[in-house]
Amino acid sequence: LYDVLNVAGNVRHVVVDSGHDYNQPMREAMYGWMTRFLKGEGDGSPIAEPEIETRAPESVRCYPNGTRPKDHVTVPMFAEQLAKYAIGRQEFDDHEMALRTDLNTRTKQLADELDYGVNTAALSNEIKLGIDSVGTKLSFSFESEPGLDVVVRYREDISDEKSEAVVLLISLVDRKEGHDKAIADIPDKARYYEVQLRATGSAFPRGDVISRAVGHNSFQWGAFIGRPLLAQWVFDLRRTIEVLKAQDLIGKESGVSILSTGEAGVIAFTANALIKDVQGVVAIDAPYTLVRGTPYEKSHVGVILPNMFNIVGDIPHLIGISVQDKDTVLLYTSEDGNPNADEVSEALKPALKVKEVLKSLNDVLLLTQGE
Repeated sequence: LYDVLNVAGNVRHVVVDSGHDYNQPMREAMYGWMTRFLKGEGDGSPIAEPEIETRAPESVRCYPNGTRPKDHVTVPMFAEQLAKYAIGRQEFDDHEMALRTDLNTRTKQLADELDYGVNTAALSNEIKLGIDSVGTKLSFSFESEPGLDVVVRYREDISDEKSEAVVLLISLVDRKEGHDKAIADIPDKARYYEVQLRATGSAFPRGDVISRAVGHNSFQWGAFIGRPLLAQWVFDLRRTIEVLKAQDLIGKESGVSILSTGEAGVIAFTANALIKDVQGVVAIDAPYTLVRGTPYEKSHVGVILPNMFNIVGDIPHLIGISVQDKDTVLLYTSEDGNPNADEVSEALKPALKVKEVLKSLNDVLLLTQGE
């Protein structure tokens, strides 16, 4: 082809015995060829590589000759400093009228941040019945948004008389691992539905754990397109309530409570703040803060809302938004890996301040195993 186009001089076949490395003869051949065609110099013959002179290690160290400080700042530690600075500016007001205005503003900002404009009127509220493959539970699925189904599992026959107490159970871990202990805490007469949120449980995408970050890719793509995973999960809960009412599985005016396990507590707190039909939350072993100075170890990064610290504050501020008319219970089931109760109580002060200033009859309760 090069001969036909009269540019045979533009290609040269060079054989280099290099094993499998990019060795010096190969590099020198490339230097000469690139110099000819990129700089217009020489005839393309190999150009000798200059001798490599190593530098003394001390000359390239960030802290040479023992000058390294006793302490240092890692990226997570720097992020923690910025987070604390942002949260420090989110203190709730002591005056009732100013506080109510502040809560309304934060609620609107949070809703705007999570609203990505899905037209629910165009979605079907029809359900597809099925038999769950685990245990004796029944299940149905519905279209949360075009092309995306959410699975809901339940024990009762759907023809049973509707219970006044309706509980939505959510978890980000495997159902069997995360739900069994939560189900034991549901009152006998309550009707409960296990909601498998998108990209969780059996729908968790393959390869979505990068290093120590669970849900890494889902979270990243959600942030890229302006639809954080937290927003998508809250939307799934809203759609679940709509479908349950449309199918007459709960009363039109019925409220629901959310029972969450682990990190799904952040989803529950957010839904409690934004969804009118949610009346309260019981969060089992939920995180009480998103601020940390260490990497997120095997945590689902989807519970992080970008810019949350500047919009609302930390988790206690998120809980504080709903204290004016809804209950929140944080239940810790064991000492293994769970925070000290005094630490949680201290962290919850912003939410308790809202309750005090508004003289709210609703509760923010912290319970430990056996209480």
